[in-house]
Amino acid sequence: MNDEHTQYTKRWRSFWGGIIALSVAVSAAVVGPVVLITTAAAGAAGAAIVAMVLDCDQDESLANRLRRLGKATAWGAGTLAALLVLGTVSGSLPLWAVVAAVLSSPPAVQVARFAQARVREPTRYHAGQVAPERTTRDVLVQLSSAELCQAWQSTHRQLQLAASVVEVGAYARLRLLLLEELECRHPQEVAAWLATGGDAAEALEGFLPSDPRNS
Repeated sequence: MNDEHTQYTKRWRSFWGGIIALSVAVSAAVVGPVVLITTAAAGAAGAAIVAMVLDCDQDESLANRLRRLGKATAWGAGTLAALLVLGTVSGSLPLWAVVAAVLSSPPAVQVARFAQARVREPTRYHAGQVAPERTTRDVLVQLSSAELCQAWQSTHRQLQLAASVVEVGAYARLRLLLLEELECRHPQEVAAWLATGGDAAEALEGFLPSDPRNS
């Protein structure tokens, strides 16, 4: 999931960076240079102030902090200049552009995914008949390997959404029991899965032989 989120963030930045660059590129035909430079400077100053206020990592090296400040300043200057250009084309266009950028932003998408997972997960969770507080090895042995794999994926998302230390501990314990049960049934296959990296977010059905209890 983290890799997917990182890739989406890169694509989002590339797309909106391209929109900003294109808008600024055609600015000479739309607004005067003095107005454009003044607007870009205001955007840069505003972004720099916000970046410095939000920069709480005092232990980070000065070079990294300045690099991050430079990126924020460039984005602020380009964004405000682009909005100025878009506003000269249509009065409502800047508003729609801001709304689209915010709703498609990586944080907004991540929040939406977590909310969707919270809505869907309880149904899938109870369908697997696995609860973190009362699950024992005796319960897991009654499940098929497919159900164990489903619970493995389910508990990974639940672990990310855990709201307290108690929940984190419960889901971590349950995931250990799930992995131990799968390893007990399919030691070679689980070892092969672990050798490939053992992605905590993905199920390992592809490594397992058919389980009679799945039918």
